Amino acid sequence: MCLNLSKLDFLTSPDYVIENFAYSVEEGTIEESEVKEIFDKIKSKKYTEEEAKKIVKNIILASSIVPEQRTDYQFPSNEALLHVLSFIDIKGSANLKILYSLFPYIIGIEKDEDNNEYCYFNETGPKEIYSEFCDRFYCMSSKDKNLDIAKRIEKIYNKLIEEDSD
Repeated sequence: MCLNLSKLDFLTSPDYVIENFAYSVEEGTIEESEVKEIFDKIKSKKYTEEEAKKIVKNIILASSIVPEQRTDYQFPSNEALLHVLSFIDIKGSANLKILYSLFPYIIGIEKDEDNNEYCYFNETGPKEIYSEFCDRFYCMSSKDKNLDIAKRIEKIYNKLIEEDSD
């Protein structure tokens, strides 16, 4: 597939475009300078928290495809990721901010007419980010685990896992 890099946007491009970009990087059809330019563009902007969460998800999605050995990709993408995480307005480590950003793509929450929450595994999110979510969840630092947002994520996730195993 021919990928138009000028139209690639980690905020607005659909998952399949992000995946195609990552596969092109993996195959070596995208130059190192082009990869750097894409992530430099991300680092040059400010974002709302919601925009930042979407970009985090897309960087993680692409990174799940590109091998860790491809430092020409991993280094600039991680720099962009750290920049975007600065717009996630929660306390905690970068790991917790990534976990928090991926949460709505993994777990859906709806409220009924009595304002009771109903949680479920989100079947529409990209499957590639699920393992990243799990890894980050299980490697959460004890300092992060004591934060309210981490306790909420852990409670909901563990409840869903328990319900799923019944």
